Amino acid sequence: MKVTKTKFIILFVLLTIVCSIGLGRAEVGITDRSIKVGTVVDTTGPLAFFGSTIKAAIEAYFKMVNGQGGIHGRRLELVQESDNYEPARSVAALKKIITRDEVFCFIANMGTGSVMAQVPIIEEEKIPLIGPVTSGPFVKEPPKRYIFPTISTYDIHGMSMIDFIFNHLKKSHPKIGLIGSESLGPLVEAGMEKEITKFKSSIEAKVRFADKEVDFSSHVIKLQKANVDPVVIVGIYGQTAKILSEMPKLGWKPTVVINASAADPKLLELSGIAGEGAFVQMAFAMYTDDPPGVREYRELMAKYAPDAKLSNFAMWGGFISAKLLTEGLRRAGKDVTREKLVEAMETISDFKTDVFPPISYGPKVRAGASGAYYAEIEGDRFKKFTDWIIVK
Repeated sequence: MKVTKTKFIILFVLLTIVCSIGLGRAEVGITDRSIKVGTVVDTTGPLAFFGSTIKAAIEAYFKMVNGQGGIHGRRLELVQESDNYEPARSVAALKKIITRDEVFCFIANMGTGSVMAQVPIIEEEKIPLIGPVTSGPFVKEPPKRYIFPTISTYDIHGMSMIDFIFNHLKKSHPKIGLIGSESLGPLVEAGMEKEITKFKSSIEAKVRFADKEVDFSSHVIKLQKANVDPVVIVGIYGQTAKILSEMPKLGWKPTVVINASAADPKLLELSGIAGEGAFVQMAFAMYTDDPPGVREYRELMAKYAPDAKLSNFAMWGGFISAKLLTEGLRRAGKDVTREKLVEAMETISDFKTDVFPPISYGPKVRAGASGAYYAEIEGDRFKKFTDWIIVK
């Protein structure tokens, strides 16, 4: 009898523990009081400045939301790991956050190579990732249930640039030259090749450079010898500035169209007079612009993170991603699960940010924003040249 009673007590205790766990935490990363969110951004390596500003923007937005009572009474908590902008380390950081910190979802994981390496794990674990900081086409094609991109992708950039050259620069028979990095160039080129067939034309000359290239003199000479105009440049702002600086040395002044990957105030600083008159693709507004949504970012940072640096990456990668996540969580309701968050995100349509064109998702739709506008370099500023050009 005593043995039976002992077994009953043990069974009762075990059932009590199981039930209390089940009631207290219905989903990984969720408690009655908090929602744990993870992010993998570079805060220690070559892109530490941008990664740190992205993290600061997310934290500032979470502070604001928490100060207003949180999401259905739950506070947002951010867990961050740095990957030094290395894909292999990003996978280790992602796994660490999943297993050690048991986050509910991810936000603003950063870098094309890093996010590409993370995708198989995110899909296998079925953990939502909101606003990955990459323009890599792989985040939307084919659509991935648990990934919700924001910015337009590189193939869309390429299509938009062709549209701009033919329809806005009014060049009916241009001899287009393309110079691009080995990592970004092919992605933009794919979109250019797709769009240019509509105009029964082709890219006249293509020049590729290594991602770590520092001397662009021979690359620019090849383009000049091909007698191309306009020249499309695809690279980050440091590379683009060096390419621009080589042209005056040759006495060459072609029309230049610069990809959005270099659209940063640093480009103006580094290129100086060599950049004057070049056209720059803008896949997002500048944080110094004045639309209401952009002012909201600056005001948020001034109030909740006054010592943090501002950046375009932080505005669209951190601020807008945090805004989208909180919208999705609100729509998912108090009894939120990962699957309910996915379903709630899929109801977001024509979400206005003032940073991108409106963002829309849906079942098997992960396009995010789709388009760009163009600015002309005029002294120390980007002077707006077109309105948003939407490409589908």
